[in-house]
Amino acid sequence: KVNFSLLQLSSADLEAIAESRVPERLESAAEAESMPPAFVAARALALGAAGHPAPWSTTFLIVSDAEWRIVGSCGFKTAPTNGRVEIGYGVSSRCRGKGAATAALNLLVLKAFENGASEVLAEVAPTNLPSTRVVQKAGFVEIGARVDHDNEYLIQWGLSGASANLARSSYPEYGK
Repeated sequence: KVNFSLLQLSSADLEAIAESRVPERLESAAEAESMPPAFVAARALALGAAGHPAPWSTTFLIVSDAEWRIVGSCGFKTAPTNGRVEIGYGVSSRCRGKGAATAALNLLVLKAFENGASEVLAEVAPTNLPSTRVVQKAGFVEIGARVDHDNEYLIQWGLSGASANLARSSYPEYGK
């Protein structure tokens, strides 16, 4: 079994990524397509500038622990509103199917609940079957659907704090 962890990006890292550059300190460890998109880094920097603390105002890299390779990224899209926070994640196409997204999602859910969120939301296109399986494995349940600003139909998946014990029991090493 491959183990994964989350590496919190610094402001300097986010600034480089917002300019579509891989931070120099991470270049040798980064798989192709593993960095977050520039708009995600810019959004995290804007959240920090607006006074939102970490973890809401940063992005995390998904690291394969065995070989210390960066295989993807994840994070919160905003600070919680009425206890609900939305997450996003992506994994390099070369590294998919190895459990990275599932592990990252579970670790991100734990961060959300430990930092005061009461519900985590993930929006997934119905055609994205691998991502649908990831949220289902993490215990998310379908709670609705919407059409986003790009006119894309998305299924909304939610996980309440009461369900967090499932994720915590799956990752007892988290937080140690």
